[in-house]
Formats: sequence, structure tokens, C-alpha cells
Amino acid sequence: PRLAREQGVVAAAPDTQFLIAGDGSLEDEIRRQVNTLGLAKNVVFASRIGDYRPLLEVVDILVMPAI
Repeated sequence: PRLAREQGVVAAAPDTQFLIAGDGSLEDEIRRQVNTLGLAKNVVFASRIGDYRPLLEVVDILVMPAI
């Protein structure tokens, strides 16, 4: 599954939080995987974020895939 690595991170560090921002054709699939893998308390979904710069001050790791 797409989120298998995240599941391993949460197993090692249960307080880890993930923010998934944006929307697209895979959103429903990702939401299902989050629930199936038991990651719902560790994942926050945010639709589109206009100005992402404030997030840069509070995150430890940022991944910005270009598709």
C-alpha cells in the first residue's frame, strides 16, 4: 500500500502527525488506506492550502511531489 512506510513510522513514533494537503483523483483511495492501516489519528487532511509558507515554520519534514 501507498502508506505502508508511514505505518512503520507511527509504529516507531506513535505521536507522529502527518498533514496531507491538496486534493485530487487519489484522495478517496488515500483516505481509505489511512483508515484501513489504522492511521486516522495520525493523519490530518487539508484540502487546498493557498499560502503554505506558515506550514514551513512548524513541520520537521516537508515532501512536495511534482506530478
